[in-house]
Amino acid sequence: MCASARTVFRPISSDVVGIDGILELVEECFATGVIGGVQIKSGESFVDDTGTRFTFKSDRDHFGYWARCSIPVIGVVFSPDHGKSVWFDLTGLSTDARIANGPYSITLQYSDRTAFTPASLTSQIYPVIRQYAHQRRSLRQVQTLIQAKSQKASLSVPTIEVSNEKEEAWHELIETVFGIRSTDEEVADAGYRLSWHFPAVSEKLQQTLKDSFSQIDDFLLVRVLRVIHDLIEDNAAPAAELIADLLRYVPEISARIEELLKEHKIASAHAEGAIQIIELLDQQNRDDLRSLVQE
Repeated sequence: MCASARTVFRPISSDVVGIDGILELVEECFATGVIGGVQIKSGESFVDDTGTRFTFKSDRDHFGYWARCSIPVIGVVFSPDHGKSVWFDLTGLSTDARIANGPYSITLQYSDRTAFTPASLTSQIYPVIRQYAHQRRSLRQVQTLIQAKSQKASLSVPTIEVSNEKEEAWHELIETVFGIRSTDEEVADAGYRLSWHFPAVSEKLQQTLKDSFSQIDDFLLVRVLRVIHDLIEDNAAPAAELIADLLRYVPEISARIEELLKEHKIASAHAEGAIQIIELLDQQNRDDLRSLVQE
């Protein structure tokens, strides 16, 4: 979800109470330094049978912890069976009255306003995090200071590093993705950058990329599928999902990948990644293709 919304998400690997990861807001493809914590709960014990009522279950100590946090915290409850998530404003919910008296389980109905999606992340959760962000310089203020001293910021998002020639850089990235001599590593890097910057570039540049993917041949399509598979294997799922998102501009993409699998044009080692892409694009399980590949 965060990758689709071009938001930086950093999971916390150690056992830290009350926070499973960090969101960093992004403006105009730049990391802002405005961060929020995320507490994640996953499983059907948090959701009713219809997938419409989501319950965030916690305790007094956790609500007290979120009230003390110097960063805002949201909660996310995910239902694997229904493929849905709902978000909770844990900072706003951590009131004195709740800490003292409860309730410590909060239930929300699944709706456009409560669903955790790329759209709600930028339109609803971003403002909540900004609301609780105290005393900070804006991105533009910091950029002005940096430019005044001719220093280059080191930001953790991919950039098109051609300051006054974005259009030229955009075409160079497209040529890399569709270039016969490009390595898989180069295709992965260029595809990641194209997908990341896609929402921020002009409609003209967007259309150029769409046209390129609409005309992709089987050889290059297989290479892109291989690149996505390797990224998944390298635990770079967010980058893989961003590149996979570009395949939506290939006409009848799911049918084309399925045909490539049936004709054994995709190496067996990469078949699982190709099937996962179909499942991601169509939002349905395709174990039938797995059985076909195993035959």
